[in-house]
Amino acid sequence: VYYGELVVIGYNGKLPTGNCGKLRSKFELKKRKIANSVKASVKYTIKAEVDKVILYYQSGVIDFVYCVRYGHFSAVTYEFDEDMDMYQIGRACDDFVDFQVLDTVPGAETALEQTALTHSTVSRYAARIVCSRHPPYRARLLAGAFDHNRNIILGNATCAQKISDNACDMDGFTRNGVLLLHPKNGFTAGSVPVWREISVCGKVYKIKDSRGVYESEQLRTEITNESNILTDGCLIDLCGVTLMWRSGYGKHEPPTKSVLDQVKLQISEMHDAQGSQPPPSLPTVSGSKPGEKTMMFVNTECGHIQGHYTWHADQNRKPLEERMKNCFHCKIVRPFVPVRFGLEPLIHQDFSSPTHVFSPCGHAIAEQTARYWANITIPHGSKSFKSICPFCGVSLCGYGFVRMIFVDDK
Repeated sequence: VYYGELVVIGYNGKLPTGNCGKLRSKFELKKRKIANSVKASVKYTIKAEVDKVILYYQSGVIDFVYCVRYGHFSAVTYEFDEDMDMYQIGRACDDFVDFQVLDTVPGAETALEQTALTHSTVSRYAARIVCSRHPPYRARLLAGAFDHNRNIILGNATCAQKISDNACDMDGFTRNGVLLLHPKNGFTAGSVPVWREISVCGKVYKIKDSRGVYESEQLRTEITNESNILTDGCLIDLCGVTLMWRSGYGKHEPPTKSVLDQVKLQISEMHDAQGSQPPPSLPTVSGSKPGEKTMMFVNTECGHIQGHYTWHADQNRKPLEERMKNCFHCKIVRPFVPVRFGLEPLIHQDFSSPTHVFSPCGHAIAEQTARYWANITIPHGSKSFKSICPFCGVSLCGYGFVRMIFVDDK
């Protein structure tokens, strides 16, 4: 049974360091041979230090401990749930994390660029997904994950609040928050995105004004008409990395890599079929075949396509990005960038011929895919949002995309 798949936004089919082990650009969730999930069993209120609480409850059951007002702890013991499978996500590299994720580095193409960060905002044990082992195989997102001691510890720097009149019945939030975006109207160009925060208990709340800020006295209102169930196209933000959920149903919609290889040839074929000639000094556009480096360039301001051209000797000594600034057709001064193709099929929203490119990176996609991602804003920093290219993580500029214009286009 296939539950779904998680895809890291900002990478084009693989990480710069390569897909190896648990550190990958995407991760499939399949039914386990033996259920490993847990459910709440007994709740306690204890006036003790965190370490004493952990030692007291390390008796073979899984512990969940979170803080309420500095030193007053609510502890929940868990028991195994034979009806659910659990998958844990985080930065930690150990046996208790199923899918290891690191901070996304926009535009990173090499392992050196990917590992240049010295500080990470992604939690070591960030979140967990529980999937029903029985139809309809629903998957749910919860904040926090169990560590190697089988504990979830939310300390004084996090927020907790009562969810009932029972003093033991508490809910908690991780420090930087686990955010969920449900694409209302589905994974389509007409979806209306709204970000919510998910708690440790899996409840849905309005996001805070600033991530990482401790709000001990502020009671947060639960949004009862929304749920933590993952639907096709959901985005999960872990403060530093954003994941996309494709359900088992959505898995059958994206094209295979062989189909994408054929799509990569369509742009040059369109140019050849038109029989158009480029202006003087402008070489014929040459599309890239699968496995070959592209020789096609696009101006991300006007959208005109042209090949790699050369200037006089002095200009040829300059880097390519400094030489290719002027559009021969409309005289707009803006650097040309190579036309690149989105190779991660699960990110595509529409799989017709690529007619547009993201600006400023130059990734070629279909119009509906361009409009969808230009309309999606990803959390950035503590309180801002921005639209990014889903294939490289670079911030989009202007309208976010531009239509490719060939020589004889009107």
